[in-house]
Amino acid sequence: MNFTAAKLIAAERYLGKSIGEIIEEAKAENGMSMHTLRALMAASNYYVSVPMDLPPTESHVFHVLLGQAGEAIDKRGAAACGEEVGKALGAFVRKHFASGEAA
Repeated sequence: MNFTAAKLIAAERYLGKSIGEIIEEAKAENGMSMHTLRALMAASNYYVSVPMDLPPTESHVFHVLLGQAGEAIDKRGAAACGEEVGKALGAFVRKHFASGEAA
């Protein structure tokens, strides 16, 4: 799993949250919501082949990926999926933000 700027923008737009808010949610004591986890898993597999001004909420591809992400969570468990998402988010932040913190 990996994130690119385009993939995280899709997650931001779908969730209505900034990357900073998403990361703060992931760092929270109770972790991220299932809604956020599923959206990030879908976004990690999202290949943006449609114009970027088309929100993920209107993308059939993104909705299919949401379904697949939900199935993966059911199969592998939320803890394992959350750990994988957390590692990928951490790698993105370390690469793209000098301080290691998203704004």
